[in-house]
Amino acid sequence: MSKRFRYQGIVLTRSLGLTIALVVLFIILNAILWRYLDNSIQYSSSILTFITSSLQFALLPFVFFLFSSYEMAVKLRRTDAMERLSAVQGELQKMYASQILVLLVPAVILSLVLFLWHINAYHLYGMVSAQMLLHSMMAIVLYCLLPVCIAILLGIVLSTIKRAFAYTFIILVTVLASPLPLRYFSGQQLGPLSIASFFDWFHFTIPDADWMPDSVYGIPMEAARWVLILFWLFFLVFMMNIKDQHFFPKKKILLLLLLAAAVFVLGYRFASRHSDSITYKDNRPEGLQNNLRNYYKEKILPETEPASFTVESYDIEMRFQANLIAVVKMTLRNTSDQETLRFTLHHGMQVEKVCDTDGNKLDYSRDIDYLSITTDKTEIVIYYSGNMGKYYSNYQAVYLPGYSAFYPIPGIYHLWDSETNKIKPVIVTENSRFTLSVRSRQRCFSNLEQV
Repeated sequence: MSKRFRYQGIVLTRSLGLTIALVVLFIILNAILWRYLDNSIQYSSSILTFITSSLQFALLPFVFFLFSSYEMAVKLRRTDAMERLSAVQGELQKMYASQILVLLVPAVILSLVLFLWHINAYHLYGMVSAQMLLHSMMAIVLYCLLPVCIAILLGIVLSTIKRAFAYTFIILVTVLASPLPLRYFSGQQLGPLSIASFFDWFHFTIPDADWMPDSVYGIPMEAARWVLILFWLFFLVFMMNIKDQHFFPKKKILLLLLLAAAVFVLGYRFASRHSDSITYKDNRPEGLQNNLRNYYKEKILPETEPASFTVESYDIEMRFQANLIAVVKMTLRNTSDQETLRFTLHHGMQVEKVCDTDGNKLDYSRDIDYLSITTDKTEIVIYYSGNMGKYYSNYQAVYLPGYSAFYPIPGIYHLWDSETNKIKPVIVTENSRFTLSVRSRQRCFSNLEQV
């Protein structure tokens, strides 16, 4: 492997155009980052604005390494060594692995340089902390290093086609991976299909970089974005191996089956991301701007009505994964026999079941933001999950204000003001006792007293 690694390193360094382009890339990125950091401090911008801006330029390394990988693989195929490599079992794969490792060296160095700029920014802002450094590191891996891995693999795959077609494909991939398609076409639809959902499959760069970043949420790194990167990595490895005719048949079939299974599972998971809590700030119908407006546009809301009963206590268990998963036990008072209890619960929360404390299922119905339960019990348990768009809840961050109806609120209240097109808070006047338990990867904060 060391000889192959040395050979590929020589190929890279002797390609004068690639070497000069790599040096220029480092110079340009450092100059841009210095300028951005200076402007951020001069105009008192938030630290997150600088972090977001710095990650916008991850598309430049993506293009460079895609082109470099293609040229190195083409150069290998043009030499007499290609025939000798193909004749030896597994030798071609080892040579490609060496190429990947050689290109990953400057990619890792570039990522570390970017991370050092982030550390410098945190120091200048007086905000150095292990959690923020980890957040930056993960963002750099997701939006810089892993897309470069995709670019390197894609360059090898493209090396088997003619140069004109390969260059055209490189330009097309660059445009699709950039923010341009979502910036200009995210609000368009083809019938019931959102064009943005198609472009999401090719968007490796940081999303919503033109928008003011959310200081609580940080850089968007939802689970679906990691799944997308893994999908393309496995898909490209699959494409590399399916073209090779020199595996032993049994090994080749097993490997291809495993890769195909991984591609299918990851692709299905990304396609099922609609139930995830993901921040989309562009103009897509399901984005933060248009989602609620479109949802309530043709809805006829019932008259507001305070509840004739009250909730004496809430016992809420919450888990934050790709979205919110909750179990709410309520103790009621002032109820009558077989009364229909009506609650306000955001329509993004999908109720799975309602039962009493013995596990017996209760009849319920769901309509818009309202949940109706027919029972004579004074203790009921509701199981539900979902997300609320602007009020996010996932692996990365949680923002669930008490007025947002992420839990069942007794009575009928409107959550949307159709005249102002704004979210309408629910002001609860009755006092209830809350017990809240949370399972999350991140530390959560609440105005409730911690016990």
